[in-house]
Amino acid sequence: MLERTTIIVLLTLLILAGGVQSPAAAAPDAPDTVDGDPWTTSGTIIDLDETGITLLLGEGSNVYIVLGPADYWQAQDLSLALGDAVTVDTLFDGARVHAVTLTTEDGETLRLRTPDGAALWTGAVPDEAGWEAEEEDEALPEDWLVLTGAVTALKGSRLSVDTDEEGELEFRLGPRTFWEAQDILFAPGDEISVLGFWEDDQFLPVRITKLETDETLALRDGDGYPLWKSAQQQG
Repeated sequence: MLERTTIIVLLTLLILAGGVQSPAAAAPDAPDTVDGDPWTTSGTIIDLDETGITLLLGEGSNVYIVLGPADYWQAQDLSLALGDAVTVDTLFDGARVHAVTLTTEDGETLRLRTPDGAALWTGAVPDEAGWEAEEEDEALPEDWLVLTGAVTALKGSRLSVDTDEEGELEFRLGPRTFWEAQDILFAPGDEISVLGFWEDDQFLPVRITKLETDETLALRDGDGYPLWKSAQQQG
């Protein structure tokens, strides 16, 4: 990773040279993974396109920030408009600035990547440690919790588990074609942990991890939004 001073110098030079401004002809690609250095900036949105935003920074320069596929971020319950003031946690890969999270003045957050650069629209789910490093006390929503237990049955897309905390529960995994594509098999007796949250009387799983193999089935993003719906919208 680059030293922080080097990152700031490179970003400053690129901004002044127009190297990270939004191209008029075509929006840049949003890669599934980004290997870059963290950079947080604040500014006012002065341009929007299908892949990202252009921010006017405090010193008068502007920077283009890649958000990701329009079908993913525009489907989230957060509307962006010209003139909005936002703070963006990003990764700078030496050429472009890629958003990890974007927060509005009202405190609404758009989550786009894990802290290590994996795109959430691919099904990646940040682990608790990653979000703790990114947001300290706001690592996960307050109503999220982890349950542990043993699988008792899998019928269709319903996984029955004898949990240590709540007894027998049934978890809905979403469309079978979605979760089966992740090539993670569950069988009676498998010890698992389930990160999720209660909605009325139903516990909604965000990710399910097989403790023996450390395989993780990703079902929802960092806001609890079903990943299969994002995949359907992109398709």
